Amino acid sequence: MSVHFNLKRLRPNLDGLGFLIDVGMILLVIANLSLILFDWIYRVEAVQSAMETYTPDFYRFYSDSIHANFFEIDLAFVSVYLTEFVIRWAAAIARQTYHRWFFYPFVHWYDLLGCIPVGSFRWLRILRVVSLMYRLQKLGVVDFRDTAVGAAVIAFARGHLRSIAEWRAALVEATRTTATLFIVIFGALVFAQFINLSGLPYDLVDIVDDFNDCPKHSPLS
Repeated sequence: MSVHFNLKRLRPNLDGLGFLIDVGMILLVIANLSLILFDWIYRVEAVQSAMETYTPDFYRFYSDSIHANFFEIDLAFVSVYLTEFVIRWAAAIARQTYHRWFFYPFVHWYDLLGCIPVGSFRWLRILRVVSLMYRLQKLGVVDFRDTAVGAAVIAFARGHLRSIAEWRAALVEATRTTATLFIVIFGALVFAQFINLSGLPYDLVDIVDDFNDCPKHSPLS
């Protein structure tokens, strides 16, 4: 399974600009979600202790500049999301994409809820990535049909899933892929919690400290 690109489908006008905006937004959301995930991991005391021991400069930088101002940094991402949302809303009104001008926020409800910089609402930004990827698929610039989940989503959106067998096959593949991802994530969380409870990071820190305290002998002595 692979993703195919066809940049020749872009016209040298607003299509090219829209493609660059979509790709930029996808990269921005991925960077934002990566920062959220890292900050969530950073809250574990064992992780902080290990960072303070092995990367003290980065630990001080992240603690003082990023973690302490994480809410303000996330608001900067949200401001970009809201700006893009308003521009696309205005474009939808100008193109009369929907029957009423106020339909756009209801159709793209996940974009608005994902802009709430609180707890689990932030993870709704994943749906923004999905919608952007589907938009690129409709332009013909990117082809996700060789991926199981992409094929199922595209077929559902186009109304090509009619028989029960097709529905079952699509659901089985999508469920299998999703379950695999959740198993990997859950396993990583359980393993991290086990390592934290076992005190292994602290033991490793003590071993390194004892090693540094050992007297060093010259080979000529």
